[in-house]
Parts: sequence; C-alpha cells; structure tokens
Amino acid sequence: MRTTAVVWTAIVTLGLGLVAPSFASAHPPAKPALTGLRVLITNDDSVQPERGTGLFELRKALCGAGADVLVVGPWGPQSGMGGRITTSGPVTVQAIAPPVAYQNDCNDAPTGGKVFGACGGTGPCDATSASASPADTSQLAITRFIPDNFWAEGPAVVLSGINPGHNSGEALIHSGTVNAAVTAHDLDVPAIAFSEEVITSCITSGVDCPQFTGAATFAVELLTALSNARQLKPDLLLNVNYPNIRTGEKLAGPVLSVQGSYALLPGFTGAVGAAGGTYTVGVVDPSPETLRNGEQVALDANKISVAPLSGSWSFAPQISPQLRRVIRSLS
Repeated sequence: MRTTAVVWTAIVTLGLGLVAPSFASAHPPAKPALTGLRVLITNDDSVQPERGTGLFELRKALCGAGADVLVVGPWGPQSGMGGRITTSGPVTVQAIAPPVAYQNDCNDAPTGGKVFGACGGTGPCDATSASASPADTSQLAITRFIPDNFWAEGPAVVLSGINPGHNSGEALIHSGTVNAAVTAHDLDVPAIAFSEEVITSCITSGVDCPQFTGAATFAVELLTALSNARQLKPDLLLNVNYPNIRTGEKLAGPVLSVQGSYALLPGFTGAVGAAGGTYTVGVVDPSPETLRNGEQVALDANKISVAPLSGSWSFAPQISPQLRRVIRSLS
C-alpha cells in the first residue's frame, strides 16, 4: 500500500536522525518546521485542565514548531467510547481556558491555539453536562465549526491524543482516541492518533506514568517528515503508540508496525446469580501478541510503534464453503 511505503520512508528518515543543513549567519533564520500548518487537536479524555495533560503537551509542541492549532474536544471523559456519535438533539461548543502552565504556548499562532469543548444540550456546558463523543468533535469541528469561524478550507491534519494508555490490537475498535482520527479520515482529512503506554506500576502505585513530552516531540518530528514529503493526504491514517521508558532505559526509536492481535480490554469480576446483580469492572491480564510486527512487540522493545490503518476495521475474511452453503440454502 502506498501509504505504508510513504510512512516507512518517513520513519527511516527519523531513525537516521537526518536534520536540515546549517547555514551561514548571513542567511535569515529558518522558519519553524510546521509554520502555518493548520492542525486540529482532539482527544477522548476531555479538554478539562485536570484530564487533558497529553492534549496540552501536544498543543504546546505543535505551536512551538510554528503550527496554527485549534483544539475541539469532548467536554468530559469519553475513554472507550469508540465511534459513538450523537444522532439527535443539540450540541454546544464552548471555549475553555487552557491550564495556567499552558496558557501562553500558542500566543504566536494566528488562531491563538484556542481550546473548545463540546457538550450535549443547548449549554452552557457545566459539570452536569453530557459530553459529546470524540467522533462528534471531529465531525463537528471539520464540517462546521472550524470552516464557519476560523479556516474556510478546514484543518490540514487532525491529531487525536496524547492518550494516557496505549491503544493497540483489538482495543482499537473501542478506542475513542483512535476513532476520533478514523472519523477525520472518513471525512477525507489526514489523521494520526497518539497514545503513550501505561504499565502496571502506574496503575497500582503511580510510578512510571506517561509524561507526554517525548511523545509530543515525536509527533512534531513525524508530522514534519510527512509534511516535507507532501504526504499529508486524505488517505493517511496512522496509529502511534509511544513506549513507557522506565528509569535507566533508553528509547529505541520508531518502527513501522501493524495492528496486532494483542487485546487489553476490561474484565468483569464477582458472582452474580440468575436473578441479576452487580459485577465489578477492572483491568485483566491481556492476551499475548501473536504477530511479530504487532504494535505491542514494538512497545515491549521500547520502540515507537507507527501503524497505518485502513479505518474500516475490515479484515476481509475468506467465506467458508460451509457458510456459503448455509446462505444459499435460504434462497
């Protein structure tokens, strides 16, 4: 597939550490790598300051590289909401102030790096408001809110994340982070989902949790490589997972991966009788990765996994003769 070949070229370039040549001081300073690039950022963790750290680190890095950034994300947490969409009723888009530490990151951007959250209802959005989904925010921002108010031609690329917790294997179907990117892809806008691996010690004791800065830096590098190669095209859809780098470990760099068979989905515990009752939902042991180039293999080797997606979730299985006979028998 052409998209895979292009992404591989970009990854090789990043892996070799190629940089722009230096120039004599008589030349004017080079513009930042992403000057003027119109970037929409969304996520599935909400735009609230206490939950959107990955999003705001991504916004900071992109604005620092010269991109013109707008954020339109869910008002409240929407993790695991997959491709859920709002099918009726009003949806409100409401401005929100970035956290104090991030308020001045996009002062030089033409749009100022404005941040908006989307909630259900006529607004104003508040703590009791239902949240629009990640897919809602992509569709609403791309088709109406941004062209109506900021960029008539819409965003040049959509970035979703940075999600705290890797999105790989079968979990992609359920991921709000990934499906926000898939929705953009369905609307012919190039899109990349970014996630950072979470390990058990972070969940149990708050140790070695995602920092997002490394993933945000890589997002700028990848976007720059793709932009320079003129490959920010409608068919571009990538899922990027950044590894958890523990104390004393080193990042091994990016590698081209495929959507794997690894499954990390919530499980149900407790005993409930035939009359019904309540289970507890929690983390269970994941199934092992069976593909040698699956995303989880890269993460286990401290590599950044970059996996091209089709967005269709279709693996085009072969139709068995038995199934064919059954369906024909119904004719």
